[in-house]
Amino acid sequence: MWQKRNRHLIAKLATDSDEIMSALKLRHRVFIRGSRPEKRSLDQNEKFDWDQYERKAQHLVLIDKARLVAGRNDYVVGTCRMIIGDFTVGAQQFYSNSEFILDNLLCSSKHFLEVGRACIDTEYRAGEALFLLWKELIKFLNNSEIEEVFGVASFKGVSPSKFADALTMLHFNHLSREIIVNARPEGFFDLRQMSIDQVNFSKAKKQLPGLLKAYLSCGGWVGDGGFLDRELQTLDVFVCVGKTQILQKYGLP
Repeated sequence: MWQKRNRHLIAKLATDSDEIMSALKLRHRVFIRGSRPEKRSLDQNEKFDWDQYERKAQHLVLIDKARLVAGRNDYVVGTCRMIIGDFTVGAQQFYSNSEFILDNLLCSSKHFLEVGRACIDTEYRAGEALFLLWKELIKFLNNSEIEEVFGVASFKGVSPSKFADALTMLHFNHLSREIIVNARPEGFFDLRQMSIDQVNFSKAKKQLPGLLKAYLSCGGWVGDGGFLDRELQTLDVFVCVGKTQILQKYGLP
């Protein structure tokens, strides 16, 4: 069943407002309705997920051509938001700065890409949707001057103890000691939930979100502490990796 559907999927950079709107509607279904069921009964005009960071964002989208041909407006079945910037504009240009203090990261003259609001339609999560989006992101990086990629990875739920193995592993094995990016105090929780000798590493790896696994496989590092997002009911972790590391991992120059 999946293989047949997979032939209809294409990943690309959104090029018109209709594709972007379909992506924002997908984000609303996943982030707003998915985390807050009571939203389903609210005003039907509230159908898309939008914030002030959209003004300078670009969007990677995964399109189901079968849905598009059928005239459905939910034809974008996967997406992620990309914001390019550097120190000249300041940390406020990035969503991550609302949860993590980025000053130490952005004090260099490098070109940065924030990847965020990544999501996949429920029906497509068992297949290659995330891989196709990741592959398109790599293509985008390869044709850009970006040097560092970062974003926020989310664990579903608001109880750090539920993900104690994964969070503790991140603290001891992937925490940056050179560039300090701290979670903001109003939502701070400690990644270190137990001692390192108590960690079940097999369980920890299974608990990691898919995109975070991809970053870490390329040598990515995480910030100090996590941030509890009460609005979306998630536990957020800051993660960063060099563009060169990503391209080398996937055999590109």
